[in-house]
Amino acid sequence: MHPVADKVASTSTFIDNLLRDLGMMTCTSMVPPVPALLDDPTKPGLSNLYLAISKASPGTFLMPSHLDDGFLTLTFYDEPFLEVLDRNTQEWKLVEVNNHMPIVSNGEEIQRNSNDRLYSPFHRVKQGEKEIDLIMFDLFESPRMVE
Repeated sequence: MHPVADKVASTSTFIDNLLRDLGMMTCTSMVPPVPALLDDPTKPGLSNLYLAISKASPGTFLMPSHLDDGFLTLTFYDEPFLEVLDRNTQEWKLVEVNNHMPIVSNGEEIQRNSNDRLYSPFHRVKQGEKEIDLIMFDLFESPRMVE
């Protein structure tokens, strides 16, 4: 990682700032506004960058159903792998790739802060036919460590 450390750090800082701005815009646009600590410089929270490649057998569940426990998650990917539970039908639906655009997901922190006005969906990760290349960035309002 040393040869690309500066680029990774720069990209990570950019995405961290982007998620914080997006989170604050979302919170302040609600009526009434959703409380968030993201703009408090004395409580910077935590952000994590994940890089992953999966070549598991097609149909393998890589992560069971779960909620993201942070504030927001930004996921970049090229092959569909994420399934979301439809609240109305209780069916799992594959999230398709849309012109290489990332997915922004609400986490449990923003759902809790909004008194459930902003929903954090149950989702799971399932290996498709092709290799999964994944970049994921989690933003946490509180500075706790994730496993």
